Amino acid sequence: MCDTEGDTPFCSPKNGAQLLTGQTAEITWNPDFFSATSPPPTEIFVQADFTLPSNSGGSNVGFTSAPLDPNAGTFSWPILPSYLPSSANLTTVILSLAAPLVQNPTSGSFIRIGTGTVRFPGPQIRIVRSSTTTNAAAATTSRVGSTASAAAQSGTASAPVNPLAIALPVVFGVLTALAMAGYILLKRRNPRLLQRLNPFARRNDDNFSGSGYFGRGQQSLGGGVGSVRLRGRNVEIKVVKTDMEGLRANAGRMVVGGGNGRGQQGRGQMGRGNVFREEVRRQMEAEERGRV
Repeated sequence: MCDTEGDTPFCSPKNGAQLLTGQTAEITWNPDFFSATSPPPTEIFVQADFTLPSNSGGSNVGFTSAPLDPNAGTFSWPILPSYLPSSANLTTVILSLAAPLVQNPTSGSFIRIGTGTVRFPGPQIRIVRSSTTTNAAAATTSRVGSTASAAAQSGTASAPVNPLAIALPVVFGVLTALAMAGYILLKRRNPRLLQRLNPFARRNDDNFSGSGYFGRGQQSLGGGVGSVRLRGRNVEIKVVKTDMEGLRANAGRMVVGGGNGRGQQGRGQMGRGNVFREEVRRQMEAEERGRV
C-alpha cells in the first residue's frame, strides 16, 4: 500500500509532477482509504480541474472518468492535446477522487442522491504541450495543405480538353492551303477564265491605258501581220513596208520616161500619177503573186 498523507487517498502522481500531452498517466490510490469509511462507496470517479494561466484567457475545464471500483486502486489516464487550448502551452491540474452521495447509509440501503459527490482532493500537477505533438500538428497541417494542393493540381491536369480548339485551326489551315494551290493551278492553266470571273479585270480591259485605246493589247509594227486586242477581240492589222529603193527607182523612171505607164496618160505628164499609191499597189500585187 502507498503511503497516503492522511486526508488524501492518492499514491501517484506526486504533487508538482509534470505530464506531457500524448502520454498516459497512471493514477493510483489506497483502497483501504475508502473501505475504512462507513458505509464504504461502491464506486468512485477520478476528476480533474484544469486551471489555465491568467494570461491565456482560459477557464476551468472538468474531466470525470467512468465509474471505477474503489478496490481497483489504479486508473490509466491518457493526456490528450485537447486539454490545452491553442493559445497555451501548459496548464495546472488538480486531481480528485469523488464518491457519490447516498441516502440512509446506516440502514444499509444505499440510494444515490442525484449527481452529488464527496470529493477527496489530491495532488496538483502540470500538463505541458509536447514538442512531438506540436510537430505532429504541424505535419498534419502540412499534409492537409499538400493534399489540397495535389487535389488542385490533379483537378487542373484532369480538366477535359476541348477537341474543337485543336481541330478547327487545323481544318482552316488545310482549307486555306488547298484554296491557294487551286488558285495558282487555275491561273496557270486558264488565265482567261479568271479574267471572266473577275469583274474588275473585265472592266480594266475596256478602259484606256497608257499605250492608247487598245488597252492591254499587243501591237506588232514594222511590217507583216500584227494583232491588237480591241474590246476583248483580236483584230489583225496589215502594215505595208515602204521600199525606199523601189520608190527612188520608180521616181527616176518617171523623170526619164514621164511615168510608168500604169494609171497615167502619155509622156511628159510627170506628177499626175500618185507615186506612193502605185508603189503600194505594186507591192500588194507582188505579195499576191507570192501567195499564189
